[in-house]
Amino acid sequence: MSDHIHASHPAIAKRLKRAGGHLAKVVAMIEGGSPCLDIATQLQAVESAIVREQLSQP
Repeated sequence: MSDHIHASHPAIAKRLKRAGGHLAKVVAMIEGGSPCLDIATQLQAVESAIVREQLSQP
């Protein structure tokens, strides 16, 4: 399994954990009754972060 570890993996994991934390905050916004526009804006930010990560992969 260690054959599948690349030098970029720690940085990728860090960015995805950050996106996961951001997504958890979006869930809290939904549960807390935040305005839909605010939720949509934050969801777009999470999606953009994940897409950027996908594009950075070789």
